[in-house]
Amino acid sequence: DMFAGNIITEQLIREVNPAKVFVYGMTTNICVDYSVRGLVRLVKKVYVICDAIRELPGMPLPYAEWKKLGVK
Repeated sequence: DMFAGNIITEQLIREVNPAKVFVYGMTTNICVDYSVRGLVRLVKKVYVICDAIRELPGMPLPYAEWKKLGVK
């Protein structure tokens, strides 16, 4: 989670104030999910590059929740 334990992440994102962000990485159902959920609070347009993420097997996937949050 890019927000947990890093006190400057939120401040940095607010200062940069990006119009949109693109998220990719490992793992879909943990790290990517935490990043996406944190970013949707701060950035209007959040995109996940689905060809550049990978999940851990046996854990729920966050796609339905991301859709509800407006993630593309």
